[in-house]
Amino acid sequence: MHRQGKIREHPYGYYLSAMRHLGQIPHTKGKKGVQNLLLVARFGIYHHVGTSLWELARQCMRACIEMEYHLPPIIPGRTSDEEKQHHQRIFWECYQLDRYSSTTLGRPFAIADHDIKVDLPSRVGLDNATSIALGPTSLTSSDLSVFIYSVQLRQITSRIRSKLLAMSSSSHEHHRSFMATGEIYASLHKFLAELDAWRASAPHYEQHTCLYENQEWYDFLLEKDKLFLMRGGVNLLFKSRRGVSQDIMRLWGRCATRVVELYASLYRAGLITFTRSYFQMLFHAGLSVMFCVSSEAKSRTGAGRLIPNFDATLSTCGDVLDAISEKMPDARGYAVVFESMRRSVFDNFSASPATTGHPATPQESCTTSHAYEDTNSAYHQEQHHVMPQTDHTAGLYMASGAVQAPSFPQWMPEMDWTNMDVSAMQGMEAGLSEYVWGDLNINADMWNRIEHIIDETIDDA
Repeated sequence: MHRQGKIREHPYGYYLSAMRHLGQIPHTKGKKGVQNLLLVARFGIYHHVGTSLWELARQCMRACIEMEYHLPPIIPGRTSDEEKQHHQRIFWECYQLDRYSSTTLGRPFAIADHDIKVDLPSRVGLDNATSIALGPTSLTSSDLSVFIYSVQLRQITSRIRSKLLAMSSSSHEHHRSFMATGEIYASLHKFLAELDAWRASAPHYEQHTCLYENQEWYDFLLEKDKLFLMRGGVNLLFKSRRGVSQDIMRLWGRCATRVVELYASLYRAGLITFTRSYFQMLFHAGLSVMFCVSSEAKSRTGAGRLIPNFDATLSTCGDVLDAISEKMPDARGYAVVFESMRRSVFDNFSASPATTGHPATPQESCTTSHAYEDTNSAYHQEQHHVMPQTDHTAGLYMASGAVQAPSFPQWMPEMDWTNMDVSAMQGMEAGLSEYVWGDLNINADMWNRIEHIIDETIDDA
C-alpha cells in the first residue's frame, strides 16, 4: 500500500515498532513463534531485517521438526481437522522459505525431502468460525490452490538441485566420461518435462483479481525455474570439458530472455512489485544472456544467432534494474555494474543479425571449449572473483579494508566484461545472492568500489 501511495507511513517504521515488543512474544519455538518468524522473514523479502533469511528459515524449520509438523499425527483423531490443516500450512510455508533461500545461496536444506511424510493441505478452505479463531493464516480454497501449486514447484526445484549437486560431486574422471555427459542431458530433459507438466496443471481463473491469478505470472515462474535448471546443467557441461550443444545454449538464452520480458511486462503493468529477490533474478537473467552472446562469439559462429534480439533484451533488463535501484538505493551498485557490462557487450558485439543482416564478431576469438576454467561446484565457489582480473585489479583482491582504487581513466578501459568465464560469473552470482538474503557479503566492498570507479569514469568522460 505504501508503494501504491495509499498510505504515507513507511512500513519499516511499523517493523521497528513491532521489534520493540520482540522480548514479550514467542519467536523461537512453538506454533506462534514460527508464525512470528515467518512474518519477519516475509518482511525481509522487501527490506533488510538485520539477519539472514536463510537462518530464519532454518530456525522455522527446526521448530516445525521439533513439533513433528513434518509427520502425520501419531494418533489420528486426537488433532482436529482444522488444527491439522493449520500445522500443514505452517510447515509447507517454512518449506518454501527454506528451499528458496537454500537454493539461491547454494546451502544445505534444513530437511531432506525423503524425511517429509506430511501431506499437502487440503484444497478446501477453512473459511468458518473455527478457522478464524486459528489466526490470519486461514485461506480460501482459491488461495489454497495457489499455495499448493507453489509448494509443488518448490518440490520440483528441490529435486533439481539435489540431482545437480549429486552429479557435481561425482569424481573428476566421471565428469569427463561420455556417460556423465549423457546423464546431464537426460536429467535436463526430464526436469524440463516436469516443469512443463507443472505449468499445464496451473489453476485457471476467468477473471484475475490479483497477480497470483494471472497466467502470465505462472509463465514467469516457469521460465525462472527453467533458467535455474539450465544454469546448473550448463555449468556441469562446462565442467566436463566436452562443451555445450547449441540447442542447450539456445534454450538457456531463451529462458533468460523470457524471464526478462515477462517480469518487465508485469512490472510495467503494475502487477508485480520490486524486491531484492526479483532484482537478483533479473541480474542473473541478464548475465546469462551476456554469457551466451560472449560464448557464441568466441566459438566463431558470431554473436546474435542464439539470441537474435539480445541487444533489446539487455536494454530492457538494464532499464528495469535501473528503475528498481532508484527505489532500492542499496542495490544501486549492482545496477551500475550491470550497465557497464551491458555497454561492454554492445561495444564489442554489433547488433543482432535481425537488425544488421550479419553476425557480430568479438575483438578477439577463441574456441568455446577452451575458454572456460574447470569449477568445483555447480553453483558457488568459496574463492571467486567478482570481475575479470587484470594487472590493475589483481591488487584489489589481496587488499583488505579501505583500498585506494587505481587511476580511473587508466583502469576503466580494461574492464572487458565479454571475457567473463564461468568462475567469474559464479562469483558475481554468489555476491548478489548474499546481498539478497541478508547474509554478510564478503564482496560488498568490491562491488561498491566498482560502482565508484565506473561513476568517476563516466564523469571524467
